[in-house]
Amino acid sequence: MGDAVTSVTYGGVVLTDRWVVTDVVRPLPRVIVDTDDAPGRDGVVVRGARYGVPEVSMRVWAVAVGWEDQQRAVREIAATFPRGVERRLSFGDDGGLWRLAQPTGEREVRSYDESVSVNVTLLCADPVMYGAQCSASLSGPTVTATIGGTFPARPRVTVVGARPGADGTLGLLIGGRALAVALDGPGGHGVDIDCGSRTCAVDGRLALPTLDSDWPSLPPGAQAMSIASGTGSATVTWHERWL
Repeated sequence: MGDAVTSVTYGGVVLTDRWVVTDVVRPLPRVIVDTDDAPGRDGVVVRGARYGVPEVSMRVWAVAVGWEDQQRAVREIAATFPRGVERRLSFGDDGGLWRLAQPTGEREVRSYDESVSVNVTLLCADPVMYGAQCSASLSGPTVTATIGGTFPARPRVTVVGARPGADGTLGLLIGGRALAVALDGPGGHGVDIDCGSRTCAVDGRLALPTLDSDWPSLPPGAQAMSIASGTGSATVTWHERWL
């Protein structure tokens, strides 16, 4: 069954301010266990576990009398949920947490004398929910930051005035993992590293980390961060992640 919510916001639009939202279904992510056969014995061998991809569904109602008004209302609702576009989805009773979701499946439209409704299904490819955005500045000694949430965060690192160390790289040590990027020339560079999308840019151009680099993540708790090689003014940002 669907549940009642105080408010629903998608892509910055407060749906419950414009329309009536009912039949909201918000399933918890399922745990999917990967197994192999176990020859010569009963049962199976567990190889690992992962989280499934949840789908959130709801019915959006608009007051509309007559065919033309109803078609206009359906188009307005559909424009709020463009296919293939991932946007933030949040509910008023989620304590400020939000998730990334994109429309999927067919939209079922129901017309009545004075209203029309559209059933919307949203795929949450990333099963976690996101919370507060946090940051830490690195320019000198090691900094220790407390990571909130219940699931490892994916940091983004921006560095201004980056200069390479003796090995020709700017090296970072974040959450026990090292990541280094080669820099050409001694002048100050701008470096942007996104560990969520696993992309890196130097002075606006795509770059690759060194072969021995890892993409850092930040498990909940105290995590150390530092510039291990080279110099620059670095800012590490991340969103708390909850599951």
